[in-house]
Amino acid sequence: MIGAIIGDIVGSRFEFNNTDNFDFELFTRECAYTDDTICTIAVADAAMKCVPYGKSLHHWCRQYPTPMGSYGCAFACWIASNNPRAYGSYGNGSAMRVAAIGWLFDTLEQVKEEAMMSAIPTHDHPEGIKGAVATASAIFLARTEGKEAMLEAMREYYPEWREPQLGKNPSDETCQGTMPIVFGIINKATSFEEAIRYAIAVGGDSDTIGAIVGGIAEAIWGVPEEMQAKALQYLPFEMAAVVNWLYRRKSLIEINYDNFPEYSPLNPIALSVAEGGAMGSPGNVKIVESDGTSYDFNLYNFHNETLKAICPSLIECLNGNPAIWKEVDLGAGNHLFIKEPYYKEFRRRLKVYGKVRPSWIYQNWMRIVHNMLSKSHL
Repeated sequence: MIGAIIGDIVGSRFEFNNTDNFDFELFTRECAYTDDTICTIAVADAAMKCVPYGKSLHHWCRQYPTPMGSYGCAFACWIASNNPRAYGSYGNGSAMRVAAIGWLFDTLEQVKEEAMMSAIPTHDHPEGIKGAVATASAIFLARTEGKEAMLEAMREYYPEWREPQLGKNPSDETCQGTMPIVFGIINKATSFEEAIRYAIAVGGDSDTIGAIVGGIAEAIWGVPEEMQAKALQYLPFEMAAVVNWLYRRKSLIEINYDNFPEYSPLNPIALSVAEGGAMGSPGNVKIVESDGTSYDFNLYNFHNETLKAICPSLIECLNGNPAIWKEVDLGAGNHLFIKEPYYKEFRRRLKVYGKVRPSWIYQNWMRIVHNMLSKSHL
């Protein structure tokens, strides 16, 4: 999802002032999040909380009524209404906001169903629904089967793609006018940054093309840590919190008395522990293993002998922080332990974000560790 937000922010200053310069500066003071990011956050929040997509969109857009570039006229009327109804739109807004759905659900069938449901509150035209379903499906297939398999599947939705030519893309805010250039860009690009640069420099609806391309490109190539850090600086705390929660949630396995034998013993490279009375949930333990698999449980739910069986490393850390572990202060009774080979890289990546508080590390450490473990994010 952060890929879509980056595409929106980078494209924001070119929405009404297109560029054909491929080597433009990505992030400047003129950049900001637009309605595309707000709607992307709203859909993610709805999917994670299991609330109606329309209700979440209405809430978030009313919370942020004046984004850079403003809302489209019909959508602005939908936001202003106390009894909003779908208005038959086939605009590309249905496609630009679905990135999270491609990550949060476990089957292609679920992804298609949820994407359709996210479009219907506003974009209930068949083309509007198709744009949302194609985008979310592309993200899911890219992350599960790879770029080539995804592109082959997308021919079913949009058989003809447009070759990206700098400054030549017409201004067309419909799904059927936007998606062919999106897949043309993804087909040609060889990295996340290259895809974003094409998305902006072809011209047209820059921020929205950037958001759709960025969401798909993330699933293929990952997102450089530095670009993530830059983008998050543009977001209000409430939006950043939704982003962070999505990346924690999508890979977390909850350990309980029924399933702990299946996963034990855990072999973490990083783990956090909350003391009694700590911020968050006292006794909560979060663990990341070297393959990126993540676990969550409460140590107070288990006897000591069971805890030793589940995670010997946890007992080592609780009994005195041995030499192979380095501690990072999370504040308010929370502690993070990282194995020595990974600790140096973790500290290096923290520096990308500048001077940060322990509470910020508490919210973001799992996302940073996951990025460390993914070669595409190095």
